[in-house]
Amino acid sequence: HTPLGTPALDGWRPSGGPFPTLTKDADGNSVPIFQAWEWGKVMGKFRIKFDAKGKLTKVEEAIPMVVDTTIPEDPDIASMVDAFRKPLEALMNTQIGMSTAAITDRVKVGYIVADSYLDMTAKLGAVAALMNPGGVRSNMEEGKISYAAANAVCPFRNTITIVEVTGDELVKVLNEGKGGLIPSANMRYKVAGGSARDVMIDGMPIDMTKTYKIALNNFMAGGGDGLVTLKTVKKIDTGLIDIDGFVDFIKKSSPISPSTEIRVSR
Repeated sequence: HTPLGTPALDGWRPSGGPFPTLTKDADGNSVPIFQAWEWGKVMGKFRIKFDAKGKLTKVEEAIPMVVDTTIPEDPDIASMVDAFRKPLEALMNTQIGMSTAAITDRVKVGYIVADSYLDMTAKLGAVAALMNPGGVRSNMEEGKISYAAANAVCPFRNTITIVEVTGDELVKVLNEGKGGLIPSANMRYKVAGGSARDVMIDGMPIDMTKTYKIALNNFMAGGGDGLVTLKTVKKIDTGLIDIDGFVDFIKKSSPISPSTEIRVSR
């Protein structure tokens, strides 16, 4: 998400380098890095040449174009977008469940997400699940829960990954999460002196040498949010999408109520 070659505009991050930024690969070959930043704010246009062996010979053109009101809307594309929007709006407005009260505590919303992760993967051997608090992107309102409301909570389309960790590695992961990782309903842990302790799964203290299968999203499994221990552990990406499991779980668990349980005590 680094802007390259973009102008200095109010509210924009400063450019992280030219467009393209040139670097070298492990064999010393020149590699141009093109990035058009985020959310359609910039359109990256470039033309490059390679030789017969696939090595870069020339960057013929490279322009990061700011997408603003000076660029006219294409009527054919606008018509196509309108056609696509109709079924999407129907889907977004579809009711998938009910909530007995507003859930404004993001951790408690995260409880539901973590529970949906475990619900998706228990048949694949997962014994518990974890959710990163930064991945919970919205509260939930009282009353009707629409697909759009669920999508606001889980907008990233992460896939669910099952990691295999020892009890010792699990404690390290919880510590790397600085006591903020949100567990599924069958998991508890305490945070004391800045460290995780007394980790329980299914009411039993974890064995530091035993291996556990834990479900989480692929961002976490790749070491995101500083969870470096997860970079090197054995894992399998199930290909299951988080929003699909979240929606299914809400349907099965409706009506949803704010949880009164404390899964992480301090």
